Amino acid sequence: LNGIDPQRYLADLLTRLVNGWPNSRIDELMPWCWVTTEKG
Repeated sequence: LNGIDPQRYLADLLTRLVNGWPNSRIDELMPWCWVTTEKG
């Protein structure tokens, strides 16, 4: 998972999906994009 904490990533991912993350932006939830959002 590109050097990220899998539990933290999956918890955030599932939270966003449950809260209605738009299908058109699903690519933003990939691990390599998630790392950039978390660090930035």
